[in-house]
Amino acid sequence: MLNSIFKKLLGGLVSLLLISVLIFLLSKAVPGDPVNLALGVSSESEINMNYQEEYERKKRELKLHLPYFYFSFLPYNFPANLQMQGSLIDIRNKRRSLMEESNLAFPKFHWNGTENQYHNWLFSSSVSLQDGKPVRYKIGRAIVWTLFLVVVSVFFSYSLGILMGLFLSGLSNQKLRSWLEAILIALYAIPVFWMATLLLVFFTTSEYGTWTNIFPSVGLAPIDLGEPWYVRIGKFGAQLILPCFVLVLHNLAFLSMLTKRNLDKNKRLGFVTTSKVFGFGEKEIIFKEVLPLSLIPLITSVSSAIPSAVGGSLVVEIIFNIPGMGRLLYTSIMTYDWPVVFPIVLLIAIITYISFFLADILYRIADPRIR
Repeated sequence: MLNSIFKKLLGGLVSLLLISVLIFLLSKAVPGDPVNLALGVSSESEINMNYQEEYERKKRELKLHLPYFYFSFLPYNFPANLQMQGSLIDIRNKRRSLMEESNLAFPKFHWNGTENQYHNWLFSSSVSLQDGKPVRYKIGRAIVWTLFLVVVSVFFSYSLGILMGLFLSGLSNQKLRSWLEAILIALYAIPVFWMATLLLVFFTTSEYGTWTNIFPSVGLAPIDLGEPWYVRIGKFGAQLILPCFVLVLHNLAFLSMLTKRNLDKNKRLGFVTTSKVFGFGEKEIIFKEVLPLSLIPLITSVSSAIPSAVGGSLVVEIIFNIPGMGRLLYTSIMTYDWPVVFPIVLLIAIITYISFFLADILYRIADPRIR
């Protein structure tokens, strides 16, 4: 088992490395010049006499003058220190002339070391192009609220979903079971944004009656990182009750129906009849034999539900005005703040890998056949 876990861990790290390279390449293909965005230049009319000097200064400050990766392939007679000679226009002219004169059939391998853009992008603390704040600071301030939403909603969704599935599977009244299933399916069919809007309109104000003002008003200002996360959650956690309730209510139907279907299928297997013959009680068979086998599809769903919830919390965070990662990702895309966008995408990829890695371990715990 440890050998298998080590192989999956090593393969996952290689996959994350390739994903980080892909995200870095995508960051170089997005529209807009990061240097101009950092300088606040949006049109030619804003270019002044010192534009070229300011451009070169800001480019070196952002370390965009460095080569892309740890190594590069150059023409055979390409000078190693060409990037340090002259202005940007002179460098481009020299490169063009050298490439025309040299034979490109035998390029020269050049090791750039850690002085490259990919290394600085991966390990250094980049800054936002909009407000100049460190990206780690902005993500660290936003991830607290998103993780709280995800952890609470996933915990209660699966806990209540499993209990509801057990209740529906053991319910003998077929008519009541059909009504409950119809209600759950109707709740699952309601879009999240519409459900959130309805609950926000009717249950956060006294406009429709004093009894409807159940939940506190929505909206959270960005909180400073000076206080511990549990202090901030304790102060402003009441505003997160309704968003968590929306996410739990939406996922409850799917999880309860999935649990019920797996329980009903596994109850008809041969080992259930054999256990009854040996004198085991029905509850003991359900909780010790049938339920662990029925949880395997739920492990698969939870491994994808966590990264989906992290990336899909955008709608809930915008509607309830929560300064989480979803809203930060949206506003950064709208303002072309790419140094903030791509670290969030990489973070979601890391969370996805961790979720599926933990799912592989839980498979071996839940099912002795896999172990």
